[in-house]
Amino acid sequence: ALTPEEELAASEPLINDPVQVVFDDVGRMWVVEWTAYMPDVDATNELNPICEIAVLTDTDGDGVMDERTVFLDGLKLPRSVAPTRDGALVILPPDLYFCRDTDGDGRADERIFIEKIDPGLAGHRNPEHAVNGLLRTLDNRFHCANGGYSYEWTGEVFERVRHTGGGQWGIATDDIGRIFFNSNSDALRCDQYSSVYAVRNPNLPGPPGVKSQVVRDQKVYSSRVNPGINRGYQAHMLTKEGKLARTTGTCSPYIQRGDGLGPDVKGDAFVAEPCGNLVLRYELTEDARGVIRGEPARKEASFMTSTDERFRPVNIAGGPDGCIYIVDLYRGVLQHRNYVTSFLRRQVEERELETPLGLGRIWRVKRTNQVGAGGPKLAEASWDELALTLNHPNGWWRDRAQRVFVDEGGGDEEAEAALHAHIARGPAPMGWVHGLWALDGLSATKESEILAALAHKDARVVETGVR
Repeated sequence: ALTPEEELAASEPLINDPVQVVFDDVGRMWVVEWTAYMPDVDATNELNPICEIAVLTDTDGDGVMDERTVFLDGLKLPRSVAPTRDGALVILPPDLYFCRDTDGDGRADERIFIEKIDPGLAGHRNPEHAVNGLLRTLDNRFHCANGGYSYEWTGEVFERVRHTGGGQWGIATDDIGRIFFNSNSDALRCDQYSSVYAVRNPNLPGPPGVKSQVVRDQKVYSSRVNPGINRGYQAHMLTKEGKLARTTGTCSPYIQRGDGLGPDVKGDAFVAEPCGNLVLRYELTEDARGVIRGEPARKEASFMTSTDERFRPVNIAGGPDGCIYIVDLYRGVLQHRNYVTSFLRRQVEERELETPLGLGRIWRVKRTNQVGAGGPKLAEASWDELALTLNHPNGWWRDRAQRVFVDEGGGDEEAEAALHAHIARGPAPMGWVHGLWALDGLSATKESEILAALAHKDARVVETGVR
């Protein structure tokens, strides 16, 4: 049985009102902060440009972040950040930017406008339903929730790729690149195959296999009463004890691809439910047709709960240590003003949930006595070392090694040679998969390598060859 333990990786005053976290190639933690979000139940002055994107560093190696650098400040509800190419992609509603620190002081001093990605002011006026995510996935693209496009570098040009879209807040991927998402009352859905194929025929509405419901059991199990929810007046939302009965604010799914929680947890889905002050865990199975289903990992129990009403898990990410990181917004008011019911307003006012503000925690969850496998210093690794890292047991390391090849190996004969040698050695299946996608990102795949993939005994490699 999994015996998890949690520890603080970061907390106030080092961070304030965090809503997204992602790790860069050197293990620094990038945090999107919503300092201005819902300062009261009426969202007074919510568009004040006081939000920030910060970079946290663990300088002494004890697993706790202790140094903060502000990469961007003066922002209005920034949506997402994705470190890439010596900079970062940032959604600053309603626009997408590529930002860089050109003078080495840790702060972005260059903003390159990419395009408008939100209709009108949706990203500001309705943050619950605006594009977010920017998750780098196996196909070398950046996928988003709440939008019908992904984005990719083509040389020095950044291009849009059409998808079916899906999801509300947060997005995830599994080892072979399938996209997972959810909405507030629907714990988990999935594209069973890349939805770029589902949109090719405009005369085919609702193609099967995309936006498929993975989890049908929407029950949750809270460790405290949860009267402060938006739909609390509906009889089916709360149990007789006053606890949340079913999903109502699920967001930010994550598929565990690391080894910090042990081998039996790999491939499981974790879903945040901030309204119930808890995190859910589902075991995923796949039938002979490739259809994915999820069932609660434990009967009548959630993965992680809190008796603190201000525990608000809103984002889940994986780290280089193979552990999962849970972003805790930590505040009383969670629902945006656009949807606050009179029932919830009364709860907020009577129990003074509008304060305190400016707090926040990031929890690191691991298996007791479990240590995830490390990897090379990516910035200093040779191409051959990076190729070996494509076999790593932790998906975080495989992803980063592939990213280095694609982003930094263009036109480099040694990089391409290392990848061809990697494939020729007959690597583990996931080493094959990442190696082929790295070659694809460099437009350097050989026909013989694709034919060999099509003849492979592992279905994941065959699928990669087909794509």
